[in-house]
Amino acid sequence: MESKKPIVNWSKGTYFALLASFFWGTTFALFRIPVNKVGEVNFSFVLEATVIVCSYTLLLFQKKKANTHAPTVRTYLTILLLGVLGFSGVIFYNKAVQVVDVSKLSVIGTFTSVITIVIAHIILKERFKLWQYVGMALTIFAVLILVI
Repeated sequence: MESKKPIVNWSKGTYFALLASFFWGTTFALFRIPVNKVGEVNFSFVLEATVIVCSYTLLLFQKKKANTHAPTVRTYLTILLLGVLGFSGVIFYNKAVQVVDVSKLSVIGTFTSVITIVIAHIILKERFKLWQYVGMALTIFAVLILVI
């Protein structure tokens, strides 16, 4: 909203982001089927296990770089906390798929960006301009209108 540069810069990563967005959008709509068959915890485990296997596979194909610093205990605890919260989020999403229409649930997922901004404000001490607060408020308002 503030930049004078073009909003979309078509780099190689942009195409991957669009593909990921398409595939996430289509697969989230289909989550109800396996959740109803195997349960939300089992499906969440399979889903997250697939993510970790794919991530590890990509890691194996990355170029090796010299490590200039060793991770601290705090880094490992942060990673553990993010893993627990991420897995919990997947379980709750899959549980919600059984109760709420996927069309409404996917709209609620747009709160992710607002939550990220709030966390950046609290943890990273980022300060925002008036237009950014207006954008957050409009996002929340739009999601509420779509869900209700």
